[in-house]
Amino acid sequence: STSTSTVALSTVANSKDILNFYFDGTSCYWNIGQGYGAAATTGTTNLATSVNGTLAVANGGTGANSLTGLVKGNGSSALTAAVAGIDYQAPLTLTTTGTGAATLSGTTLNIPTVTAVTSTDASTLTGTVVIAKGGTGATTATAALTNLGAAPIASPTFTGSVTAPIYASTPQTLTFGSPISWNPANGLNAKVTLTGNGTLSFSAAPASGSYGTLVVTQGTGGNFTLTLPSTDNKVLGSTSGTTIALSTAAGSIDILNFYYDGSKCYWNVGQGYGSASSFTATNIAGGAAGSIPYQTAAGATSLLAKGTDGQILTLASGVPSWSAAPVTGVSTATSPLSISATTISLGTVPVANGGTGAATLTGLVKGNGTNAMTAAFAGTDYLEPNGSAASLTNFPTLNQNTTGNAANVTGIVAVVNGGTGTTTGSITGTTALSFAAGGSNQNVSILPSGTGSVGIGTNSPNSSAILDASSTTKGFLPPRMTYAQKMAIASPPQGLMIYCTNCGTNGEPEYYNGVAWVNMAGGTAASVPPPPLGSTYEGGKVFYIFQPGDPGYVAGETHGLIAAPSDIPSNTYRILVGCYGNYGTSTALGTGAANTTKLLACSDAVNAAKLVDALTVGGYSDWYLPSKDELNILYLNRNLVGNFIDWPGYSYWSSSEFYLAFASHAWFQRFSDGSQDGEGKNYQKEIRAIRSF
Repeated sequence: STSTSTVALSTVANSKDILNFYFDGTSCYWNIGQGYGAAATTGTTNLATSVNGTLAVANGGTGANSLTGLVKGNGSSALTAAVAGIDYQAPLTLTTTGTGAATLSGTTLNIPTVTAVTSTDASTLTGTVVIAKGGTGATTATAALTNLGAAPIASPTFTGSVTAPIYASTPQTLTFGSPISWNPANGLNAKVTLTGNGTLSFSAAPASGSYGTLVVTQGTGGNFTLTLPSTDNKVLGSTSGTTIALSTAAGSIDILNFYYDGSKCYWNVGQGYGSASSFTATNIAGGAAGSIPYQTAAGATSLLAKGTDGQILTLASGVPSWSAAPVTGVSTATSPLSISATTISLGTVPVANGGTGAATLTGLVKGNGTNAMTAAFAGTDYLEPNGSAASLTNFPTLNQNTTGNAANVTGIVAVVNGGTGTTTGSITGTTALSFAAGGSNQNVSILPSGTGSVGIGTNSPNSSAILDASSTTKGFLPPRMTYAQKMAIASPPQGLMIYCTNCGTNGEPEYYNGVAWVNMAGGTAASVPPPPLGSTYEGGKVFYIFQPGDPGYVAGETHGLIAAPSDIPSNTYRILVGCYGNYGTSTALGTGAANTTKLLACSDAVNAAKLVDALTVGGYSDWYLPSKDELNILYLNRNLVGNFIDWPGYSYWSSSEFYLAFASHAWFQRFSDGSQDGEGKNYQKEIRAIRSF
């Protein structure tokens, strides 16, 4: 709350609210606790305007709509007027006569006449006033105390034991640990600084009826959690009995207050002091699914029932309501489009706009230029199934027998006329024959009948072979593919044969045995041989092959690092490495590419990372600046690559930061002696790009 003076309390008779405060020496921080053990229900009823009829006694009302004078309860029945003399004493008439005791007769109270006391000035008294007359019977303090039976003030005597108060104004400091131990006997006012996720524990149960305060400060890093002690806990506004919500920022302070009734701990967690705190509504009373709460007046809310699909929320006379979505962003439309307040309508689309120009069409239709399409007429626009072509215009003259059918064909239809040229089932073409399936991904099948076989180069295939290829001058050529293409075959069937062109030294035939690819002898299929170290490959020189355990190593495959053939740029070797600031780079093998990507965020127009990223050599453009460890491997194999500057005083940049103050340094390596060191990023050094394969 933003208020500094008023608080909201429960209103039901016998309800309990718990107010806790923490004083830091300047300000008091207050919590008001209600609704323990359940998410708070938000609901407001205006008793002045929102209740119809008479409020019954059972609901906290009188059960009556009119009452005058004193009233009396009648159990759960409505209140009624009280009767003087029966339910209460009627007003009395006071008289003062006679002596002795006071008397009451009906409604008359008689008080005897009191003899007046003569006043005496204390300065005129003589002697000592005795104890029986209200004096001390003495003229000194010591004697007066003795006469009155009191002990001398200078030497008081106490009985029993004195217990020091546990509600200390200065909080006891709890030690962060596992767990965070709190002894209530040493004080119920405590504080702790979280340096990690912690669990609070009472070393002894608090006294029944006690209450306490714990000030929690988030340590360095923040975002630490705190679990409540293993008692029966009730948390304000939550169903959880163990976890609570804390501030997350480092240095932020939360105030935890509890009240212990002997069996349960009731907890408040204080955040957002001095401002109206935000909340997550999880149990708003009333309303159906999809309803929207809104403010109707100060301190009063209502619910708007959900709308229908496509409606939008609008405001009418200050009250929200649902309405159809209007057409926005479109002010004019050209036929066949038209616009109303909420609808864009489509009329008949003309032929010029790709339509038919007609609202209804039946049967075959015909185009009429840019005019609307119309129905076509049989015998004029098209030939009926049994009609005559005599009335049709531009109908071609047919050379074939237009009245015959397949049963009336005589002779053999030649291949050039769409036949096979044979009556025996053999097809002999006048040129090369080809069979192509139509459509997409369709099969071409040759199916012998019965126990027949398929022959290639022979009319008499071996009856034991489904396919018999016969030749004395040619061989069988299986599908040829690379290792990568072979491994890309999805779910190869057992027995599938291919020829791997780059497996082994010169390639080899292989087949799939149902588990793995093997060579024709059934042995392990050959892998792709690695390119020799120092060989020219994929834009540069191979200077390292990944070994087991290296990032990028894949069993059965060959991968490694390639260095560009020369430094960049070719006319100058001294380029700034990048900007100041920590970019989160690494020194390890396999991190150079990621380091380079991070350094590209540097705002320098030209730096080492950007120059390497823009490099294209041999058709490859995925070059990067080596990490510290990759640069050292390059140095160790420098003679395989060549063209390095190894003079004293010259060195090469890596993409790894040195992590001195503000990350203003980066690692470099001297190719004259192989030493590595860090230096400011503003220095200029040589650059050699690398890439992986």
